[in-house]
Amino acid sequence: MERSWLIFFHGRSGFGWKTLDVMRRCQLPLSELARMRLDEIRQLLRFPLMDKIWQGPYSFDQCQTYVAGLSENVGEIMTIDDADYPPLLKEIDTPPWVLYLKGNRRMLNHRMLAIVGTRKPTNYGRMIAHNFAKALSEREWTVVSGMAVGVDAESHYGALSGPGKTVAVLGTPVSQVYPVQNSRLYEKIAAEGLLVSEYAPSTQVNKGTFSTRNRIISGLSKGTLVVEAAVKSGSLITANYASEQSREVFAVPGPITSPLSMGCHILIQDGAKLVTKVEDILEEFAYDVSKANEAAHRNQGDTLTTDERQLLAMLGAQQIHIDVLIRNSGKPASEVYALLLHLQLKKAIKQLPGSYFIRVY
Repeated sequence: MERSWLIFFHGRSGFGWKTLDVMRRCQLPLSELARMRLDEIRQLLRFPLMDKIWQGPYSFDQCQTYVAGLSENVGEIMTIDDADYPPLLKEIDTPPWVLYLKGNRRMLNHRMLAIVGTRKPTNYGRMIAHNFAKALSEREWTVVSGMAVGVDAESHYGALSGPGKTVAVLGTPVSQVYPVQNSRLYEKIAAEGLLVSEYAPSTQVNKGTFSTRNRIISGLSKGTLVVEAAVKSGSLITANYASEQSREVFAVPGPITSPLSMGCHILIQDGAKLVTKVEDILEEFAYDVSKANEAAHRNQGDTLTTDERQLLAMLGAQQIHIDVLIRNSGKPASEVYALLLHLQLKKAIKQLPGSYFIRVY
């Protein structure tokens, strides 16, 4: 019941983040607050804005009718109290109370990195955004951006061209395609990735809704990469959010004569990491990646055969040549080759140049 009331109040005009924060901090549940008259709610909460927005008491029938009607405009709804609400997003100062989703909601708990930049990139900026996103996708990272034209769109397309996925955080309700020239991208992300918005279907879009959503782009992500950005831009707002959220900030350098490189150069001067290749980003998360690999190995440990486990035990942090493995295992070379192939398919080991092998964690 409380979940439905949170969704109900979140969708009402005038009930912004601070209003809901005051209501949730109250000792009474939302279901009890809903039954109060204006004079009662005013006395309890002492929140001046209530005089303008409170139209209670509200009935549970009103609540149920509203929540049921949302299914016509949004795919799924996630609240901050749901078990699968992204832990990283919950850490920020103003985590969205409600998220409206279209696509695969499980992606919100993937390992994510944001890529943002100008809406009018150079050919260099388009290429960099696309290539970085594709490289991250190939390394099983999910790319987050805002589905604007320019760098955002190139980042989404780059991620979709690899095996990984992408999440678009919208500055409009999730049912609204904006900008219209990204209609094809919108449909592709809905089918293969995830569209996210904190705005109820009735929200009136304005410039503020786009800048406010930037905190979600950075909040979902372990880090934010800025490709091209002017000195005053939404991309720098996102980077500032990331910094405030204690997340990594990365920037791609460009020509010192280009206005679209000025924002990135300022970020680098202020401490953002200069990157020229995707490995520059991934090395900052080596510990997280190793933990993820180790957890994955533990989860699929039961699928390993006895012979595979014995061979895996011979491999450590240092690379080992296949001849050494054959000699130490005491097995025929053909059998060792087959075991190594199975371990690679199960992502327990990695082959290096020169017929060397190493464990992945």
